[in-house]
Amino acid sequence: MQIAIAAISHRHGMDLMAAPSDSQLDEKLADYCKEYWCDWYPEEPYEGMDNATVIEKYFSEDMAGDSEFLERSYDEIELDIDDM
Repeated sequence: MQIAIAAISHRHGMDLMAAPSDSQLDEKLADYCKEYWCDWYPEEPYEGMDNATVIEKYFSEDMAGDSEFLERSYDEIELDIDDM
């Protein structure tokens, strides 16, 4: 099974996220961005933006992009149903 992985590096360390699909990972990443949005862009609300736009804008150079960095990748995991 392929999983989508994201690593966010920031001044306090790193946050790691994983999900079974890109869209589910985007939901998690957008939630992270919305949580800290007002720290970077208090005058511009994120309401009405889709998840991809929120993520793209948050990690742009105009916002957190100069101090928070997003890396995405994929990995394969093997699930053994008999061990569950």
